[in-house]
Amino acid sequence: ALLGQSFLIQWRLDRGFDGSHVLTARVQLPATRDSAAARTAAFDEILTRIRQRSGVRAVGLSDAIPLGGSERRFASTAREPGREPRTISALLREVTPGYFAAIGMRVSAGRVLADGDTLNGELVAVVNRTFARRYLGAAPVGELLPVAIENTRDDVQKWKIVGVLDDVLRGN
Repeated sequence: ALLGQSFLIQWRLDRGFDGSHVLTARVQLPATRDSAAARTAAFDEILTRIRQRSGVRAVGLSDAIPLGGSERRFASTAREPGREPRTISALLREVTPGYFAAIGMRVSAGRVLADGDTLNGELVAVVNRTFARRYLGAAPVGELLPVAIENTRDDVQKWKIVGVLDDVLRGN
């Protein structure tokens, strides 16, 4: 009875996303796709083919899925001239623009990623509520987040926060 009750509690718990009618798959590219350009082209082709399927409403790619068990963290101490170093520690996910719609994540402020948001343009990020509250304050959309992913480097990249998502349960 206790096991059944625990299962029902977990089943009814708000996970922060709507996983109904969602299909996930792990994609491993062949070793011949070793350059970033080749990998990007392959993933673009996969996304295009899936979008063309009947009944598909949204398609996206991610390096991990909610409750998926894999976790990639980053910690950064951003050093800006004239300011105290700012240490940031969080989970990091790389996603394509369609990912948030495909997985059913809810936007609480701003917007999600758009097709024009690439590493060749302005550096933009979407964060969750907990991250926004901890590091950015009450109005995070539009804020510039100084990040130095490799702490041995002195150069700081400024990522513009374009959106805030509801928190999502983690698998581990």
